[in-house]
Amino acid sequence: MNHAIELMPKSADALADRAELRVMRGDDVHAIADATAALEASPKLARALQSRGVARSRKGDSEGAIADLTGAIELSPGSAECWNHRGFAREKVGDLAGAASDFRRFLELAPGSPEAASVRRALERLTKE
Repeated sequence: MNHAIELMPKSADALADRAELRVMRGDDVHAIADATAALEASPKLARALQSRGVARSRKGDSEGAIADLTGAIELSPGSAECWNHRGFAREKVGDLAGAASDFRRFLELAPGSPEAASVRRALERLTKE
């Protein structure tokens, strides 16, 4: 992956791929940097917005995460993971109605997902509050 980026340093796809890998590895600082570089080259790259949103959320930047994940959802509304991650970011900032709405949409898109059980529990918690 790094070699591909060395050969084509402005390749949005290669940068977005590396950002996704870095998110999976928990390297959020570098994931944000790669996703940002990918978005500079290709501003409508939904997966780069998603990767940056997830990394921002884990770094405590819930507002930034919501902005990125909202952009990703606008570009790719069928991406269940974006709805899931945005729901948790919205919950962190106190937007409980928005979080519940996002969790419902996630469950509509991916009812059999491995994350579905934890999302259902979060939705139950939010609807009790």
